[in-house]
Amino acid sequence: MSLRNKRVLVTGGAGFIGSHIIRKLIKYNCDIIVADNFSTGVKENLKNLEVNILNIAVDSKDFIKRIIEYTKGDIDFIFHFGSPSSVILFNEAPEEKFRETVSGFINIMELSREINVQKVIYASSGSVYGKSPPPNSEFDIPRPVNLYGIAKLTCEIIANYYRDEVKSVGLRIFAGYGPGEDHKGRIASPVTLFLKSILSDKRPIVYGDGTQSRDFVYIDDIVEAIIRSAVRETPPIINVGSGRSYTFNEVIKIINDMLGKNIKPLYVPKPPKYLEKTQADITLMKQILEIEPIDLREGLARYLKVLNLN
Repeated sequence: MSLRNKRVLVTGGAGFIGSHIIRKLIKYNCDIIVADNFSTGVKENLKNLEVNILNIAVDSKDFIKRIIEYTKGDIDFIFHFGSPSSVILFNEAPEEKFRETVSGFINIMELSREINVQKVIYASSGSVYGKSPPPNSEFDIPRPVNLYGIAKLTCEIIANYYRDEVKSVGLRIFAGYGPGEDHKGRIASPVTLFLKSILSDKRPIVYGDGTQSRDFVYIDDIVEAIIRSAVRETPPIINVGSGRSYTFNEVIKIINDMLGKNIKPLYVPKPPKYLEKTQADITLMKQILEIEPIDLREGLARYLKVLNLN
């Protein structure tokens, strides 16, 4: 399969990952339709990009009807990244965010079945693993500890239900970070939150003692995984991570070292059901997608280079 000159639907296209996907798809001369209700994404992320925008929530009752009317049922690929992507949001409005995630995904799969799209590429999360001891492979039994992880796992189960009629791949994305997160504010990645604080000579806020760790994966690797998953034969689920886990204390030290600063973190109590460590087994990512993800230091160097250009 090829993406060149294809018609694609990108949900959540005004968001962090969605807007980066669009910039990549433009290089393939794709006809791009963005479906976004701008609840977290911002129109600024789509500025000067050749896309058609539909202001609509993916979980709305008329979503399928409006998309078919607008596209005449002519869509080759769907990149579904239009759902809540933060444990914080789920904690604040659990029923609403769970419904948006699951109902929205059912709409995507029903639409895909009705118009016979070539493939659906959707965002799952490394959060589905929860209490399953890391590093986690796609063959581990998921044990999510929060509603965000449960919602993402539910979407994977739904995708499996439709598997005979809709070809799809769910990407279990770990802790993504990179330029373009400004609009996310307090729900941005820990890397971005720490970086912004230290750049402003403010103490970065850390839950607990900073020994918790995450598998941080740079946005360029995430987007490359998404694009390659679209055009290659894949299993139904693939991890997208760096394969290495860094503690928050280590991240803050690396940022300080790179900026020539020595700003200490401010430790605060942890919220309930807090994950201590995430780490992806990236064997399939390397073998099937042929991606060698960059390390955190290289990712931060790229991130800082982009910030210096702005």
